[in-house]
Amino acid sequence: MANTKPAANRNASDRKEDARVGYQVAVSLWTYEGEQNWARFNVMLVANSIIIAVLGLAATSQLSNQGSLGPLSVVLSVVGLLLSAAWFLITVRGFDYQKYYIVSAREMEQYLQETVKTASRGKLFADGQPVDIKIGEQTERVQMSWLSRRASAARLAKVVIVLFAILYILALIQVLLN
Repeated sequence: MANTKPAANRNASDRKEDARVGYQVAVSLWTYEGEQNWARFNVMLVANSIIIAVLGLAATSQLSNQGSLGPLSVVLSVVGLLLSAAWFLITVRGFDYQKYYIVSAREMEQYLQETVKTASRGKLFADGQPVDIKIGEQTERVQMSWLSRRASAARLAKVVIVLFAILYILALIQVLLN
């Protein structure tokens, strides 16, 4: 049931409950977007791998040396480059949405701060700052390593996509030079 009280008449408890629901929604969308990012990434990885495999077969076959597979190699390389461009844009957009949901969860945490700090501490952790996590009477300090901060999933995904694009460019150069 939706809260129908005007904003001015709502008490702190109602606002805190709204923040709790907003936080749950933001975390759910964050999780969903992350799953979708990797599902899209895997589909595009398979599609590009198939194109690269066919290009590799074309390059090593005797027919390729006679020039009859040259046009096929050009078409596959161009299609692969276009697919890589789309893959790159889809990946960047997906990670942007994921970041938005993370920041939204952090925004809601400010209203729940005495009990919920996961996304807020996650930002500090991702930035390489030490984070104290209290479990019972024990406090454990964790800190992300320098290498982990530099090798984020978003960066590595983009590197993979660029490597595929480079392979397509090299395939085009090979066909055009022969």
